[in-house]
Amino acid sequence: MFFGDWLQRRAMLSPNKVALLDAININQPITFVEWNCRANRLANFIQNGLRICKGDRVSIYSMNRVEYLDALFACNKLGAILHPLSYPRPQPTKLINSCSCSSTAADLTGNT
Repeated sequence: MFFGDWLQRRAMLSPNKVALLDAININQPITFVEWNCRANRLANFIQNGLRICKGDRVSIYSMNRVEYLDALFACNKLGAILHPLSYPRPQPTKLINSCSCSSTAADLTGNT
C-alpha cells in the first residue's frame, strides 16, 4: 500500500459506509470497500494488461461518471499519472498525442 492510498485507508476504517451514489445506475450506493475493490481491479488491469508503470501517463476521455473516479484511484495506487481530457472535445487526439501518454481510455457510449 502506498502512503497516499487514501481509498485503501478509508476502506479499512469504514468499509460499509456509502462512499458514492452511481447516478447512471439509479443512485446505486457504493461502499468504500466496494469502491476500493473496483479501483484495485482496474489498477491490476492497467498494470498487467496495459503494462503501465509508475510515472506513466494514462489519458481518460469520458464524461463525469463513477468509472472516472475508479481510474483516478487506480492510477494513484500504481503511481501512474492520470491525464483527464474534457468531454466532449472535438479533437482529443491532439491533446493525447502532445502529452506522451502510455495508454488512453475513452467512454464512447454517450452515457452521462
